[in-house]
Amino acid sequence: MGQGAVRIVKLSELTIRAALSESFVGAVKVGDPVSVSFPSMNKTLDLNISAVGRVVDKDNRTFNIEVDVPDTETDILPNLTAVLTINDYSAEDAVVIPTKTLQKTEGQSFVFLAVRNGTVWRAERRFVEKGLYFRNMTEIRDGLKPGEHLVTAGFQNLADGQLLQVRMEDGE
Repeated sequence: MGQGAVRIVKLSELTIRAALSESFVGAVKVGDPVSVSFPSMNKTLDLNISAVGRVVDKDNRTFNIEVDVPDTETDILPNLTAVLTINDYSAEDAVVIPTKTLQKTEGQSFVFLAVRNGTVWRAERRFVEKGLYFRNMTEIRDGLKPGEHLVTAGFQNLADGQLLQVRMEDGE
């Protein structure tokens, strides 16, 4: 008694609803691209955010977004699990390095570069300003330029100015 006997579902207007942490409030907006994968179907769609909530839930500190599924996707069913991937940050021409190569001294981050003078290679300690990091890679906002040679092996035991034996990677 009191239970619905029928649930009416309109398959032509499916919407995916997701709750995002409040830390992303300024990072997403209507129209932003989102990759939606359906693990049970081994299917991925490239869609766009169709709505962004204007209220943060006081209990779990999240806000809602919605992504409309096109009518042409007739194999998508209500209540399927969907995994959304949203790019919340992009930087043109960013310098990105393996996080493991970063070292610290007196609260400052630095890396070692291999610098060539004629036929001689030496280690050069370079202080850097870190940006964001993701999947073991860190953005460097200041201190490195594209094309410089980052030391990626043996850097833990280097001293500034130390002679190096260089082996280039990636066909350089």
